[in-house]
Amino acid sequence: MQENYYEESSKCQNEKKERKKHVTILVFSVVSFFLAFISFFNIIYFLSFDENFLINLIILLIPLIIFLAIGILLFKYKDKFCVDYDYIFVSGSITISKVVNGTSRKKLYDFSTRNIEKIGKVESKQYKEYFNNVAVKKVYLTSNDVSSEGKDFYYIAMVSNAQKELLILECTKTFVINVLKYSKNTIRDNELV
Repeated sequence: MQENYYEESSKCQNEKKERKKHVTILVFSVVSFFLAFISFFNIIYFLSFDENFLINLIILLIPLIIFLAIGILLFKYKDKFCVDYDYIFVSGSITISKVVNGTSRKKLYDFSTRNIEKIGKVESKQYKEYFNNVAVKKVYLTSNDVSSEGKDFYYIAMVSNAQKELLILECTKTFVINVLKYSKNTIRDNELV
């Protein structure tokens, strides 16, 4: 049997603005780590071993802890900006990856079409039923609020580790057709044409 390979990407539409946010937060994170480094040397320089040792240590540790915490939080938060998603379909298997700032790639999902319960367009009746179900985890795998030219928002309702998940993707109909070719007929949303 011939292997079918199809790949698409959901690119961030306002990449320039998102890249500025990413870089700005990264700079603030680095500055915070630098201030934590300075706070560490303040502890070494100003800490005296007298009767107020514990109080002095606590007072000197507070800025170090605050700057380290802020630096770590900002460093993790920067990855929420300038995010693209890659959707790869290979003969019955789907891999979804997150690409941050065009440099780092993280695989988010790797599953078989056998795990798919339903697939269809966002805003269909079945989509709304999944979306309103509190037991279903909603995962947005696009950075855009409005679909790019030639693409639409589709959903994949699937079971992963005994948890129902609703994956929202921004892709072309061709991607969905490829998935449907290797799936059961029952996964097609009633409103999907």
